[in-house]
Amino acid sequence: GKVIINYNSGQIVALDAKNGQLLWNDDLSDQKNIGIPNYETASILCEPIINYPYLYLANSAGKIVKFDINNGNIIWQIKAEDIQSMTLEGNSLFVTNNALQFAVISTNSGKVKFAADLKEDPKNKKAKANSFLPPIISHTNNSDWSVNIVSSRGQLYSFKLGSNGKLISTPFV
Repeated sequence: GKVIINYNSGQIVALDAKNGQLLWNDDLSDQKNIGIPNYETASILCEPIINYPYLYLANSAGKIVKFDINNGNIIWQIKAEDIQSMTLEGNSLFVTNNALQFAVISTNSGKVKFAADLKEDPKNKKAKANSFLPPIISHTNNSDWSVNIVSSRGQLYSFKLGSNGKLISTPFV
């Protein structure tokens, strides 16, 4: 029943889908308390995740934000640069970024549970930039997770994480 719109200026608004009435708005740019705007965009970097009543988004102002969709309240926000992809599973947000890193973030607190570098195979140094598909999460017998991340350079990164988000086996590429 809501339409969520994000502008390159960093403004995010929620409209009632039936009548177009403004329900709430916020500004996610870094210029909130600055007298002169810096005109840098704050667009969304990857597909936002909606897990009603929450909205998770990452923007180019270096933020991951968890909103309450109903009232626009920010539940938490953290500094996170250049996010490429996000996946939500249970109470964890799995993210990748341009710095070839992978992190597991608690959806309850916004705290990082686990972080790792996605090292490149030195034999696979192609000229193009490396990008990642959203992490693929599957559960094993005892509620541990298998996390697989595919890169545009044809590499598969695989992690085994405990249900607490901690690494339980050596990752492999």
